[in-house]
Amino acid sequence: MAAGASAWLLVHGYQARLEALRPVAGPAVPVAVAVRDLARGEVLVPGALRVVEVPARYAPPGAVPDPLAVSGRVLLA
Repeated sequence: MAAGASAWLLVHGYQARLEALRPVAGPAVPVAVAVRDLARGEVLVPGALRVVEVPARYAPPGAVPDPLAVSGRVLLA
């Protein structure tokens, strides 16, 4: 019981710290990311990408929010 209570306190404290950082990191924005390693020259298909939510401050410049928007493009790098 003590171990369970300790685990709950640790998780609760971590969650509180994340909530306190939310204003600094900004709201969550959708970003399309690869589900596996992609080779240069590969054609992007919707199944090769998925959408994750990241804080706006940490989203890469030019990040694509919708995998369908880049479907059919060829990777150059």
